[in-house]
Formats: sequence, C-alpha cells, structure tokens
Amino acid sequence: MTTKLKVIKTNGILLGLLFSFVAYSGFSQKEIATVGENLMRIEKNQTMLKAQEIALQQAKIDGIERVFGRVIINGNSTYLQNKSLNKSIETKSSFAFFSDSFVKGEWVRNTSEPIFTFQTLNGEQWLKVKVAGIVREIESGPITFKLNTLNCEKATCVTEIFRNDQDFFVQFKSPENGYLALYLDDPNLGETSRILPYQDTRLYQGSVPIQRNKEYIFFSKKNDQLSEIGAVDELNFKLPRGVDSEQYKLFILFSPDSFSTPLVEDKSHLFLDRSMLNRGILLPKSMPSAKFQEWLQKVRINKRKLQVDYRYLNLSN
Repeated sequence: MTTKLKVIKTNGILLGLLFSFVAYSGFSQKEIATVGENLMRIEKNQTMLKAQEIALQQAKIDGIERVFGRVIINGNSTYLQNKSLNKSIETKSSFAFFSDSFVKGEWVRNTSEPIFTFQTLNGEQWLKVKVAGIVREIESGPITFKLNTLNCEKATCVTEIFRNDQDFFVQFKSPENGYLALYLDDPNLGETSRILPYQDTRLYQGSVPIQRNKEYIFFSKKNDQLSEIGAVDELNFKLPRGVDSEQYKLFILFSPDSFSTPLVEDKSHLFLDRSMLNRGILLPKSMPSAKFQEWLQKVRINKRKLQVDYRYLNLSN
C-alpha cells in the first residue's frame, strides 16, 4: 500500500490517493582533449553517408563520456556514472541532449579528421569510426531561490519530516521575477504528479508567476497570493492502514522565463474505486517518473536559466 496525499477542498479533489507521497546552466571554460570510438552495423536501408553520420555522433558521445561519465535516468532520479569505476552518483547537474542521449558535456571541435573503417562480420557490413577532439563540461550554477516545506502556515513550521495526517505547505521566495512549478514523486508507484500550478487553475499551465522578494505560502487558502478564487489545493499527508513510513521526492523548477508542462494524464480511474469517483474525488495528473526525468532534461536544454532542485520528504506515524 502507498501513502495518501489528500486535498481538503469542497470540490473533492484528492491529490495523492495511492501516491506515496535546478540552477542556471552555464559552460565551463575548461576544454579537455579526448578520443571517442564507435562500432555499428550498417542497416540495409541506410545510405553510407547516413551510417557515417550516426557512427560519428555516437563516437563523439563516447569521447564525452570518457571524460565526464555516463548519464543514466532511473526512476525519479538522474545519475552520473563513472565509466572506469562503474559507480553511479545521483546528480543535480544539467546535461545536453545529443543524438538521442544525455551527456554532461559538449563536443567543441575535432582535432583531426575522423577515421572510418569498414568490416564484414558474419556476412554483415559494419562501420568503425575513431575521432579525436576537444570537449568541455556543462556545469550547473547556484540555486538562487529559497524554499521550505512546512507543516503549518507559519515560518516556524519548517520541516521535511511529517507526521501522519499533517498538513503540507511550501514557503517560497526568490530574489528575481520568474515562474515556479512543483512536482511530487511517488517512488513506490513510479509516478510523478504536478501539484503546482493547482489542479483547477485556469490562468496558469506549466508554471505560476513569482514576484521578486515576495514570500509565498502555497497550498494555503488563507495565504493565497495567486488570487485565483477557488483554485487553491489544501494538502494533507496521510499514511494508509498498516504502513509506518513513506518517503517522497519534491521537485522544484524555477526560471525567469515561463515553461510548458509535460504530458501528464488523469489516472484517477486506474487507482480510485467507483465510490470515490462518484464523490468527485480525483487524482492529480501525472506521468511515469522516468518520463518526467526525460522531460526535465529536455526542458533544461531549451531553458538554460532553469533552476532545478529537490527535497526528500519523510512521513511516519
């Protein structure tokens, strides 16, 4: 069984039944020499030019990974794996999307012409390429905003450890104008749900506007600064029967520019029984955790000033 995250609201939206409850990206100036290789089979429907193009791209990825490691998306986390040590570490770094792969660097230039070698193996044509070049790391800058999770509507209620049936609020403040979105991940279910913007919002889609140096308390009707009547979701953590503790992951996305929402879906009919649906109880729109991570990396590429951070929240009796 998994944790319930209730919405106390007259229209009966339930944000989490069955749901257990980033940094300006700049470029480092340091450039590093590397060599990359790739061996690929030439498909029958591929032209030689296309095969060379794909092989060269994969060789460049190999060269970047030899220096900076391999990016792995697993569940609700992104890891950086050291290829030589085969050790993976969860990271908040930003990445580039290159030839259907995420990498922690960019290929700056070739230092020699790529060397292509053709081979015949078991009657099939294979293409090997080796290329030398210069790469540089993609780095993440500092988080500028301040965010706290609360169990009451006062600044003194800061906590990341919640008791069963406690309310949940988020305190937020930024030194610059921008746009904010919050996503809550259930690692047991493997789903990430959007909790801000609110479920019933008609004014905001992917994110909500933030005024610089203004303190916000979200999920509180009393402290509603978005001024959208009837849209505020009031959240409450509740453990299911027989479960002593759960852990959730809260993702915080903030950017000076607005950004879109990922493709989330209403899955209420998959997880709620008919009696709950008849009472107007709904789940938040969500998407698989790994798909959320893929969307997050791609949106960071398009929004280079997007700041991304996360918090681990613990719930126990």
